[in-house]
Amino acid sequence: HDQSPSGHSIMSGHSAARACAAASAVGVTACGLLANLDSRWRPWKDTPVVIDAGSKTLVLRERRRPIPSGVPYGCSVWPAGHVLLEYALAQLQLPPGSVVLDIGSGCGLTAIGMAAARPSVEVIATDFCEETLQNLRHNVHECGVAKSVSVLHWDATEQKRGWPFEMSRVTHVLASDVIYDTQVIDGFLKTLLRFFETKPGLKVHLLLVHRVGVDLSASGWKLQQFRTISFEDEFCSCAQAG
Repeated sequence: HDQSPSGHSIMSGHSAARACAAASAVGVTACGLLANLDSRWRPWKDTPVVIDAGSKTLVLRERRRPIPSGVPYGCSVWPAGHVLLEYALAQLQLPPGSVVLDIGSGCGLTAIGMAAARPSVEVIATDFCEETLQNLRHNVHECGVAKSVSVLHWDATEQKRGWPFEMSRVTHVLASDVIYDTQVIDGFLKTLLRFFETKPGLKVHLLLVHRVGVDLSASGWKLQQFRTISFEDEFCSCAQAG
């Protein structure tokens, strides 16, 4: 957990997720560049994902471009989402009626997994890439959680537009591997500060993955001021489980 200047908690798995990034991703490309890509995609495939201490299995549709041509994209399932989901299910107090905002939902692993494991929780799944959103809606429907998961188009780095959800209803915010480019740092962290200003006491759980070429300190934000608690044990157990 990190702590914002106003005293609110943010969960950081920066050091814990380095092995995840090194083992699972080669290169970095923003989802917004999808329109400029050629068609060298691997076919769509259904990927089973075991969650909630092995009690449930999700089947998520995903596809990847051939390595090393540039990943990650929102149409792929990435380990950081699995790590954050298992952490949230094990550690967060989510009474019935809780509303979880998932930023950068991608294929929906965290959002769908939360809804499948905690049916009494409402989940707002967001992303800004249209192709990602189409696949996310597909996965939400196929996993049978459409009643508790709403899918919204939203760019968390955008400051000029309002939020497409009621912030007053949100009790928890989740985000994994969303800082993949230096250009998104400033806007994303400003959004988090707006959250805290709008709703004091809001809990934000952010898993940061170390990415080559992305230096958070260079953005001018002094993240070293935040209180950090690693969760190496949770990460290692998930990594060993595949």
